[in-house]
Amino acid sequence: MLRTSESRLEKQIWEAKQKCLGLVLVRADFQKYLRFSRLARESYADYSDKIEPYGIDEYWIDVSGTEKIFGTGQDIANQIRQRLRDKLALLDRLAYPILKFLRSLVVT
Repeated sequence: MLRTSESRLEKQIWEAKQKCLGLVLVRADFQKYLRFSRLARESYADYSDKIEPYGIDEYWIDVSGTEKIFGTGQDIANQIRQRLRDKLALLDRLAYPILKFLRSLVVT
């Protein structure tokens, strides 16, 4: 018997295949994903020591008080995004899960 999360995933996959007939699914490499997530977090630590995990690949970073060093929240987001592209050698679309929090980074 499938667990609820598995049946939900199967339904989502089925729906995705209905909307995108040429969809190709690729099995995830969880160990690689964790390694990239850790490397990304190491980069965030260069901007703040106030990092709160929100999930396996999402973090809230308090960058308040760092404007004179790193610039605005948008500047910091751009710096981190570029750094991760360089460091992890990932394309934007592949790095999206790791980078998605940067789109709403706000200096408070």
